[in-house]
Amino acid sequence: MEIKQLSHFVRVAELGSFSRAASFLNIAQPALSKQIFQLEQELKETLLIRTGRGVTLTEAGETLLAHARTILNHVGKTYEAIENIRRGKSGRVILGMPAIMSNIMAVPVIAALRTELTDAEVTVVHGHSSKLQEWLLSGQIDMALMFNTPPSPLLEVYSLGDEPLWLLGTPQFLEGRKQARLRLLTELPMIMGTRSNSVRVLLATELAKAGQALNIVFELEAFEPRVELARQGHGCTVASTWSLSSKQCDFTGLMALRLVPSDIRIAVHLVLPARRARNKLHDATFTIVRDIGRRMLHDECAGDAGILEKRL
Repeated sequence: MEIKQLSHFVRVAELGSFSRAASFLNIAQPALSKQIFQLEQELKETLLIRTGRGVTLTEAGETLLAHARTILNHVGKTYEAIENIRRGKSGRVILGMPAIMSNIMAVPVIAALRTELTDAEVTVVHGHSSKLQEWLLSGQIDMALMFNTPPSPLLEVYSLGDEPLWLLGTPQFLEGRKQARLRLLTELPMIMGTRSNSVRVLLATELAKAGQALNIVFELEAFEPRVELARQGHGCTVASTWSLSSKQCDFTGLMALRLVPSDIRIAVHLVLPARRARNKLHDATFTIVRDIGRRMLHDECAGDAGILEKRL
């Protein structure tokens, strides 16, 4: 099994056609078909089924596609690591972070990287912490900013700090209250993230200890529409201090009450795969992202409830 065969197989599978793949790869279609045939002969399985509209993957083909992508990614990383040794702090780095964090972190991080690592190519991708962990373990990203990272021997987890959580709602729900006890989330109509959302997981876990559950009326993946629904009076939502700095949201008309007990906080981590080759570019990127993250987190958490309520 050759790397070129795997690469060409992936291209055929992704484009769904031998002719389109041959055109993309700039090789003759018979030569491409021969490579896939040889791969099938070696594996003793049919990988692709030709149809009138292109090709479809067999079960064996689906399995090979998943493994081939991982293999090709590792091969690319290997070449990149060797090139990095030769050239120093150059190459490509892929950083993942939740979208709400990216609204605040992406610009200063990229600006700092462009200033200090002028030859580096930087890519920022978004996803929930659970998805970011999956991408880290599969080698699709190099490092990630994540919330409440679960311990794993396959990950190196570095704390940037933690931040309190706030209950957001209109005065019809929160007027006259000075703080929000956790049990209040079982009574008020709650607008929460989906099941993999780190804040929701944290709150659901804490309430479960007392045999209670969140009173969820709506669940949405993105933070901005949750805030807007809360603004319209459809319920309350929960936000980290960091989230309250988002310029993508209109917080007008909302109150913010600190969730208590005070040890209910969301941790912010910078996470790397434990099994990775040493890389000067990634080491330098790690230091830059860590320092910016800690500084911004400290600045955002410096305010108290009065400042936040005035801001909202």
